[in-house]
Amino acid sequence: MEQTENNIYNLIEKSIKLKIDRSKIDARSESIMSSVYPDKNDFIQINKKTFCYLIKKLKDKNIRKELEDQYNKKYIDILPLIGKLLLLRSIYAKSLNFNNYYEFCSEKTNEETDELQNLISDLNDKLDNSFGKIVTELKGIIKKDKISFNDMIYTIELIRPDIKLKPIEVLQYVMITIQKKFNIEFKSSKTYLLNKFSNCIEVYDNKKILKGYLFIDLIKRENKNINQTTVIKLNNHYGNNLPSVYLMSSYSELEKEMCTYSELVNMFREFGNVLINIFAYTPNGINEIDIEIYNFIPDVMEFLAYDDFILDLICKKLYGDNFNKKKREIKILRRLELIVNLKLKCANALFDNVVHSSSTLIEKIKKSELEEIKTTLIDLNYKIMKDIFGEHIDIIDINKNYILPSAINNLINGNQGFIYGTILSIILAFNAYTLIDSNDFIIKLLENKEYSYRKMILEFVSELNHDYYTDFLIKCLNIELKKVNAYDDCTQTEIY
Repeated sequence: MEQTENNIYNLIEKSIKLKIDRSKIDARSESIMSSVYPDKNDFIQINKKTFCYLIKKLKDKNIRKELEDQYNKKYIDILPLIGKLLLLRSIYAKSLNFNNYYEFCSEKTNEETDELQNLISDLNDKLDNSFGKIVTELKGIIKKDKISFNDMIYTIELIRPDIKLKPIEVLQYVMITIQKKFNIEFKSSKTYLLNKFSNCIEVYDNKKILKGYLFIDLIKRENKNINQTTVIKLNNHYGNNLPSVYLMSSYSELEKEMCTYSELVNMFREFGNVLINIFAYTPNGINEIDIEIYNFIPDVMEFLAYDDFILDLICKKLYGDNFNKKKREIKILRRLELIVNLKLKCANALFDNVVHSSSTLIEKIKKSELEEIKTTLIDLNYKIMKDIFGEHIDIIDINKNYILPSAINNLINGNQGFIYGTILSIILAFNAYTLIDSNDFIIKLLENKEYSYRKMILEFVSELNHDYYTDFLIKCLNIELKKVNAYDDCTQTEIY
């Protein structure tokens, strides 16, 4: 099973070579462009990271379609291997006395599974009205009768405010916000030197106690092949039992305005990983018992990236008296993007659940030839997509011959069997974000050695007499419920 997973992973990671004229790309971010064109010519090695970047930036719809088709074909070609993997996982789960692989991963009862499926179904229904208006607006912008998911990604990026920040500003904005909101202090240190490329930062908690070390390495250099900011946990080098993390990126210089707001958001998310590895550290590592919401702290940090505090800092500097209008535009786009992403996550979570729990599917795969496995999985995905997006099928271009790469990636990224956790994580993260100013909540959250975030958040929310799901729908997505209880009918009063 592990070998099959590795084979699939290697095939997905294998790049596709494609010639694309640089002038066809809306290249607002020079920091990423240098990674997309490493050889200073028009040939690009298309992998997951460059595909995600290019699908946002390619102005020519025909080239965008060619890129999409070639990239999707790679995923279709590995579907027989995916079928084999699903079969091996089913056999493995049953050898451990589980009914299926989903049950093995999630360890949920039938009642808990039903409740989770009801939550996803309810969220999907409540998103429908807003989603339909958003899609109609987006397809009008690019003048198409039907719009694909990659078209949506491109159009959202097209209307994103053209904010340019220096890499050093991105770093400073994130650290200033964390210091302000969490009362965490960062101090430059000359005590420890890891290498000549990085600067050492000491990290202190709200009681001025040293908690760990952050090494920052942002400048591009030869053989440093990364496309976006990344965090690496380091082994302890100093015998003081304090954790160390290494934050690295690849900017050509730090004082040139080359970063978009999306890169600022990504820096916030990566600092979430920094904080986890420093504050939740134990001598035995991080005790991640609640793996359903593995991205929880980065999700909290992403909400923080759109907080009034950071938006005021940036927009007042860039737009002066017009800053409130720009703030509103950024927040509108954030809500729009979140609704689109949540709809897609509902589809991906349902696909992940079905392929890992359906005995009928496994029996069919057992009896199928290679091409039949492709057809079976593609047909299943199309049925799920119609179920999720059925109300908008007349304006959404859902390709009957492809499965979106995100659905396949989710099956082998180590989180298979509980992709629904990405939805739970966002809902809980919003509630945690709203509690940041409540009695040092965030420090208690970060220092939660058992990593049991969900229990802690729900306890805080219940003390305030709030329902975490209802709060998310109303305060985050601007959906107004007709009744107080979750899972009731609703209408949306405002999108924009």
